[in-house]
Amino acid sequence: MTRAQAALALVVVLAAGGLAAFTGPTVAVVEATRDAATKVGPSFPRHERISCVSGSTTEIKPSGGFQLVSYECTAKGAVVVGSTTGAGAALTTANGVEYVDGDRFGANVQRAEACITTAGTTILQCRFLVTQW
Repeated sequence: MTRAQAALALVVVLAAGGLAAFTGPTVAVVEATRDAATKVGPSFPRHERISCVSGSTTEIKPSGGFQLVSYECTAKGAVVVGSTTGAGAALTTANGVEYVDGDRFGANVQRAEACITTAGTTILQCRFLVTQW
């Protein structure tokens, strides 16, 4: 092997080592970091069914001692949803928003709302983003 060939071999080995250093972490390292972040994060999804009953107002919020960050629900029947804060806080079919079976609503609503139905019971399937306080 000549000096030129030896020098070329050395450059190739050094370049390969340098490129390997810049390829980033392995997939296992990335997955472990992601899993740890989701396990210890301050918020997590919570799934619940809310029953909106005719003749009463039901608040759409997670059960237990959780602080609501946001929610999204899917109506399983006709339901009227609205805010119950401020002047005229009583939710009615006139001041609420009506949703029908299969409608999704909520998404980035940051305070609890309420639901009512005109007849029977309507089930809401909800996902809550909460913090534990």
